[in-house]
Order: sequence, then C-alpha cells, then structure tokens
Amino acid sequence: MKATTRQPALASTPTLSAVTVAQLRSILREHESGDFTRSAGLAELSKRSADVSGALEQRLAGSMGLPFELEAPNGTTNARGLRDRVKERWRSVFPLGSQRTMLQDRVMLGGAIARITAAYDATLDEIVPYVERWHPSLVRFDATYGRWEAYTAEGWVVVLNELGRRGEGWIVSLVGDRLTSHLEGAIRALGGSYVGQEFAQRDARRHSERMGQGIVEAKVPGGQAETDEAKRYTAALSKIGTNGLIVSPQYPDEGDDASPSYGLELHFPPDSGMKGLLALDGVEASRLRLRILGQDTTSKDSTGGGYARAAVGAGVRQDLLEADAAALGEIASQLFDGWALLEARTRALFPKAEWCADPPEDEEREARTRQANATATSAIAAALPAIQAAAEAARLTLDVRRTLEEARPVFMENDNADA
Repeated sequence: MKATTRQPALASTPTLSAVTVAQLRSILREHESGDFTRSAGLAELSKRSADVSGALEQRLAGSMGLPFELEAPNGTTNARGLRDRVKERWRSVFPLGSQRTMLQDRVMLGGAIARITAAYDATLDEIVPYVERWHPSLVRFDATYGRWEAYTAEGWVVVLNELGRRGEGWIVSLVGDRLTSHLEGAIRALGGSYVGQEFAQRDARRHSERMGQGIVEAKVPGGQAETDEAKRYTAALSKIGTNGLIVSPQYPDEGDDASPSYGLELHFPPDSGMKGLLALDGVEASRLRLRILGQDTTSKDSTGGGYARAAVGAGVRQDLLEADAAALGEIASQLFDGWALLEARTRALFPKAEWCADPPEDEEREARTRQANATATSAIAAALPAIQAAAEAARLTLDVRRTLEEARPVFMENDNADA
C-alpha cells in the first residue's frame, strides 16, 4: 500500500461566499459532468441555512449514536485477539468525525472517498492505519472512461476504475451505481431551494425595512416648508417611536385670510406581499428537509393527525438510518482490506464492524419471543417425567430430543398469535 500519497492543502480549492442563479446553473452542470470542485463548495455553503444544517444534524446524529460492535469472524484465539487489538485502536483508526463527514458527503454529493493512511504511533510503538476523508472538491468522475479519480499531491490517481475495482489503499462509498452515483447527491435538489430561500429571506427583510412601519406623510402649508416652525414639525415627526407628543399647528380656516393647517397621514401597505415572501421561504425550507430526511411531516404544524405524521416520519427515518449503518459497515470492510494488506495479515481474521440500526420494537419483540421459548421449554421439561412414564406404560419409546424440537415451534406460533 502506498503510504506516501498526500492530500493537497484545501486552501488551494475555490471557495464560495454567495451564489447567483447563473452561477448555480453553472455549478450544477459541472457537477453532473463529474467535476465536483465547486459543487463541494456549494454543499458547504448551503449549511449556512438553518434548515439544511438542522436536517443534516438530524440525519447524521442518529447514525453517530447507533450501538457499535466488532464481531470476531470465528472463535479462534487469533481472531479474538485481533478483534481486541482493533477495538483498542478503533477511535483513532476510524473516528466519529471521519464517519460523520463521509456520511455527509454521501448525502450531499452522492459518494465519499477516503484514503487509508498509515502513521507511526509512539505510544504503541507501531504503525497504525486511519481513515483520511478525501475532500470532495479534490475528486472527479471521468464520464469518458467511467472511473472515479482523486487529486493528490502527486497528481490525479484512479480510485475506482472502469471495471469497478478500487485502487490500492483507497475507500470508495457510492450511494448508487458507479456511473450515476454523483447524480444521487442532494446538492442537485438543494441548490435551487437554497438560493430561493436566500432570495426570499433577503426580499422579506427589505420589505419589512421599507414597508413594515408604514409611511408618515407630513402636510405643511404652502410657503411654510422652509420656516423654522415647519422644520420643527418635520423633525418631531422623524422621531416617531421615541416621542409621544407632536404639536401640529392649526391656522384659521375661515375668512379671506384663511390658510391651511399642519397635519399628517399614515399609509400602511397591504400585508399580502410579506405573506407571499414568508410562504415562499417556508416552501423552500420544506424542500430542503424533504431531500435530506426523506420526509417533512414531523416539521409541520401539529393541528390534526400529528401522531400519524410522526409515525410515517419515523418509518422513513428508520430506512435512512439502516442505509447509513450499512454504508458505515461497507467503509469499515474496505478499511480492513487495507489494514490486512498493510500488516500482511490474513483478511479473513479481521473482525466485522456492525452498527445496529434495528428499531426498539424489533428488540422488544425478540425479547418476548425468547422469553416465551424459555417458558415453553421449562414447561415441557417439567412435564417430561410424566410423559416418559406414560410412554413406558404403553410400551413406547420416547425420543426426548425430537419431542422438544417439535414442541418448540408450536409455542412460538401461539406466542406470535397472541402478539
């Protein structure tokens, strides 16, 4: 395994601070053609949205909290010893941060690439491998040859060739097919919604700033605008919100020398414009959550049918949780491939990494089934002497083992029927 491959400094990759509609279209075209340089930046930029970052947190936090276990492939001393050795080093070999970022890359961009890097650990006095997530801006898909490549300090290298074979020391985790996995990335759907939400929020703020407090129209008699009295009046109006009293001079309105009085009028625009902007913001936020979490039922208001929506949302989330757990297991398996190559060990002796994503309901059902089986077995064992005595009286031979094996499924069926 080549241990000299280095990841270039990320400071050399383009960064984004804002995206226009024209830029968004260009970025998505590049991504769909296999160039992830700017789409990776867009994925990071979109996390400025509370809806995107919140949905990602909800999606990834569940996977990070799953029960984890390393299971030895067999009961031999070598296999169990290797499992214990891997377990002691696991936090350094595949830390939670690497797990999280690789799952995020799968969600946002359709795939995740990592390098198995070996480094000397002075505390253990040995070389220990670890998973180094390769930044997606340094990855591309070559549509001409149907292969995935990563940019290193030494140049571009193939990490998954046209035959689907991984490069030595690389980890490749794709959401879909090798040729179309990058089209499964959420960024293709999130880009438009993210930019739309940004524009909606911007316009809503502008609308509120310009129209939220209404417009105060100062009425000043003709020829009085430049007088000290008129200036004092307009200055008082400009401080509306801090002063509670404004003097509005009045002039006689009868006779030949009648002149107009000072006055004011308030103009409040209709609120339909603000409602439209807020509705657009809400729609875009719903689209963001829908693409990352697979549903948006649990984020809606609770007026009616809240339990049903929560049940549907939990079912969808469970499916995604199981998929993420399977992805982590696949990555760990590739890690053990490289680890075995690094230490020249037999691959079959390495343990299996399992993230348990079984729902609590399944565990409770299994516990009830085991309890019922134990009760049934105890009942048969208690009645066995009487059954044997009856068989001997009838001059029959009783096969005890067969009796237990045939009676057990009957109790299981009865227990399932009761459930």
